[in-house]
This record gives sequence, C-alpha cells and structure tokens, in this order.
Amino acid sequence: MAEDAEKAAENARSKDLYNITKILTGERKRQHTGVKSEEGELKSERNDILNRWVEHFSEVLNRQDPLHPISEKDVDLAEIIIDEIALGEWTVAEVKRALKKTQNGKSAGIDSVTPELIKADIDLTAEKMAEIFNSLWEEEKWPSDWRKALICKIFKKGDMTDCNN
Repeated sequence: MAEDAEKAAENARSKDLYNITKILTGERKRQHTGVKSEEGELKSERNDILNRWVEHFSEVLNRQDPLHPISEKDVDLAEIIIDEIALGEWTVAEVKRALKKTQNGKSAGIDSVTPELIKADIDLTAEKMAEIFNSLWEEEKWPSDWRKALICKIFKKGDMTDCNN
C-alpha cells in the first residue's frame, strides 16, 4: 500500500495518493464544534449553527460591489440588452456543447449526479435536457430544487468557530 502511495506521488496522481493516505490513516471522527455569532457568542445547538451559516453566506454571497454600485441607468441598460438577446429554443447541439465542457472528477450536487454519469450517453442526455429546458422556458417556472446548492466550508488558519475562517 505504501509503495502504491509512492508511485502515485511520483506520477502526480494526487487523487490516488489522497485515497491511499486516507485508507492508511484510517477514518477519523470530526469534532463537533460550534460557531460564533456576529457578537462573538459561541453557538452549539445544531439549528443555531445552521442559522449562523445561512446568515454568513447570505451576507457573503449577496453583497453589492462597492467599486461598481448598480445605478438605475445600469438596470435600464440591462433590460434593453435582455430584450435584444435571441430567446429561441435550446438546441440539442447547444446543450451537448455545454455538457462536453463540464469537467470530470467534480463532486456531485444535491441530486448525487456526477458529471461522468451525465456524460455516459451524451447524445441522449443532451436531447432530454434540451426537452426539459425548453418545457421549463415555455412555462417560465423552474423547479425549486434547482435553486439549491451544496456549500462546503473549508477552513483557513485561525479560529474554526469564526465563520470568516
């Protein structure tokens, strides 16, 4: 097993090296720690922790760019540009092109579908996806599940209870 890890390291196969190292070191349980509120108070209840993360990411992901504030003129211009965009149906070729650009080896989304699974039969997938997209476009309604995303917190150095780390 150690020799396999060495070969993986020599051949720059980082994914294999990671998996072998994980097997060799064994499974470790994560320590349950709380998070600090904006006031610095440590929260340890599951709902309090989840609410704090929701609050944190809402602030981080919904900021207005301070260097380029949006004016009413910008909104009017955006509406004009949107009106000029060709709003034809999605073609199978467009969907297929987008699917081919999707990188393999990425983690699955909330639906547990990986890029490799989507690309297994790219012709059939592109055809079905184009049908779905065109149907949704016609109805002007998107599934609520498509608005969901998985966010993985990756800590930097410092206090793990601080959401900014």
